[in-house]
Amino acid sequence: MRSLTVAIVAVGLLGTSTAGAQDNRGSGKAVVDAFATFCLENNASLEAIAARADVSSGWTATAFPSDISTKDRDFMRAWTSSIDGFKFELILARYPTFKKMGSVCLLRAVGPENFYPYFDHFKDRMKAAGLGGKEVNIPHLYRASGKLADGRQANAILNTRTPMANSKIYTTLNIQF
Repeated sequence: MRSLTVAIVAVGLLGTSTAGAQDNRGSGKAVVDAFATFCLENNASLEAIAARADVSSGWTATAFPSDISTKDRDFMRAWTSSIDGFKFELILARYPTFKKMGSVCLLRAVGPENFYPYFDHFKDRMKAAGLGGKEVNIPHLYRASGKLADGRQANAILNTRTPMANSKIYTTLNIQF
């Protein structure tokens, strides 16, 4: 399970511009709500999430991102949309070799400098879903875990990282179940 978490968090190490983060401070609610709609609500399977994304206004199916390995995955889908002026990718993947928490629903964006605009609302939405805070490293990481309403164990992560090799930033919201 630890290697899956590391793999998912590593996805957040890609990106682009840091402009606009301070201007975007009050807009985190729309981003977290989009994440919760797709990845948290209705105890959805990856197939159900994909079906919802396919018919959702503003979301466009796209090729699975080339920066994410396709090794050992039996389900891979991706979409793009714009939320609060940032381009977001909704990425779904399943790792059949993991008995627990092998499904991943990830929403990632290039641009937000830190997760402050998302923090409180993300924490509240995770708590409402039955996931409690387990780790906080402000301003880069918030991790929650627990059981979803249907009894599935889940880990959720809000993560912002700056790669060592360049000044690009990615913010990710993801859940494994």
